[in-house]
Amino acid sequence: FLRLHANGALVKRFSLRLWSYLAIDFAILAVCFLHIPSLAHRATLPFEVEKNEGKLVIRRSIDANASAVIQGGDIILRWRDQGVAAPEALEFLADLSSIGDTVRITYQREGNIQSVLVRLVPFYPSLRFIIITIFVGVVMWGVGIYVLWNGWRELAGRVLHWILIFFAAVVMLTWGAVLKNGVETIVRPVIFLVSYEIGVPLFFFFTVLYPRKKAGSTAFIAAITFIPATVIFAASTYFYLRALNFSSVEYFNSFQSVYDVFHAALLFYIGGGILNLIHSYITAATSEERQRSKWILWGFIVAAIPFIFLYILPLLFFSTYLIDEEYITIWFLVIPFAFAISFIKYRLFDIEVVINRSIVYSVLTVFIVAAYILTVLLVTSLIGGQAVFEEYLFVVGVTLVVAWLINPLRGKIHRLVDDSL
Repeated sequence: FLRLHANGALVKRFSLRLWSYLAIDFAILAVCFLHIPSLAHRATLPFEVEKNEGKLVIRRSIDANASAVIQGGDIILRWRDQGVAAPEALEFLADLSSIGDTVRITYQREGNIQSVLVRLVPFYPSLRFIIITIFVGVVMWGVGIYVLWNGWRELAGRVLHWILIFFAAVVMLTWGAVLKNGVETIVRPVIFLVSYEIGVPLFFFFTVLYPRKKAGSTAFIAAITFIPATVIFAASTYFYLRALNFSSVEYFNSFQSVYDVFHAALLFYIGGGILNLIHSYITAATSEERQRSKWILWGFIVAAIPFIFLYILPLLFFSTYLIDEEYITIWFLVIPFAFAISFIKYRLFDIEVVINRSIVYSVLTVFIVAAYILTVLLVTSLIGGQAVFEEYLFVVGVTLVVAWLINPLRGKIHRLVDDSL
């Protein structure tokens, strides 16, 4: 009786842990959806700015009417009465404003300092970015739930779950308009920063645990992994919340300095994690373990390469990225896809997972088709402009609905033909 009672208490304790994790996951997802209006209402200056020899130089105009007399080559000095020295500071100040607001910009042209009123325009001209980030984020979040449900008894399973949930949050909670409510001024920034600045070190820690634990003390590895990350997270959260509270460029500049330190550390976390996965692949004891390592290694490398070389490094050295965020974001789909393949073909965390194959293959088919459609729409909008994305999105949506309605009829006809032959 005592053993049964003890086992019952153990199961209950773990069940409470599982449901508490799920509650946090759904709370994060709710914040992500509440953040959508912030993305839709995000404002920006009507021209592109780049940092050149320590100066903010206008690269080109986005909207000639809203830009007034400002033209390429002009040097931005002040936003209203605040001096600005980085493109990120301009983005921060624009996030505190609204689309259509007029802002007095002080600029320098050929040694002459002048000021002019410019009108803020939408940061995202269409729904393209919002649709892609929500789709990618929800897919990653869903795979994280799947991992938790089947692997929560293992430390590696719980860590992988949080990696996927955090990565999903980073994708969906990216910078947007700062709407005056508690979610956007406190909750959203904290969740975003903890997901990003703790989630990346968590990936490195996961590669120490899976598919086999590396040599050394787990507690010591965790300490050297998370103590620096926690210090960076605490500092960046403090400065960013102060910057929001006081609409202060000075506090934001302090935040940006800490954020740059994290981006430098990120290269070591991701690089170290990939090296750990390569080591696991080479030293795998069984063919199955090698295959699991291969899929995880492939997924993270394919997703990390464009993220590091087209986003992080240009942002770190030039305060800009080489291509639009959505083109980087869509590469993150490789991670849940690689895990999904690994989970279907091989055992998950050395536990036999009983799954309905037809459901899994159906979900994978929908996932692949949706990813393919998004890629085609991205390429189309790259050629024809963002308005094309929304135009063709409606057509594709109707086509998919019709195909979904016709598919059962197709299946019945297929079975009828097979029975008659």
